[in-house]
Amino acid sequence: MSRRKATANRDPADYLEQDPPAFERQQLKYAPGFGLFAKERFKKNDFLLNYRGNHSDDAEAGEYVYQFSDNGKLRYIDATDEGSGFARWINDSDPFHEANCKAVVYKTSTGFCTISFRAISDIEIGE
Repeated sequence: MSRRKATANRDPADYLEQDPPAFERQQLKYAPGFGLFAKERFKKNDFLLNYRGNHSDDAEAGEYVYQFSDNGKLRYIDATDEGSGFARWINDSDPFHEANCKAVVYKTSTGFCTISFRAISDIEIGE
């Protein structure tokens, strides 16, 4: 029986301005567009990456705008700019696979609030 080597769990606070090096964007095989794929293995509950972009209290709905609640107040992260990071390529419409991550509200020690993605199952390289 072989043992799977998983990555060390990362701290979301370390990746507020950059993405961890564990992902790559690839052309989807089942539809036009791109998706995000793991270059490392992850265990269930591991931090994956943060949804990065322009934070605001008001935003128009868009393809890369993420809405969340911070203490009952609606907040928005607009990741339209490609420099916003890899989380904008997480694809939740893959008809062939179940979701392998979930979005959670993450608040730093300074009170800054953002969205982090965590694994909800083990993730293999290439998933």
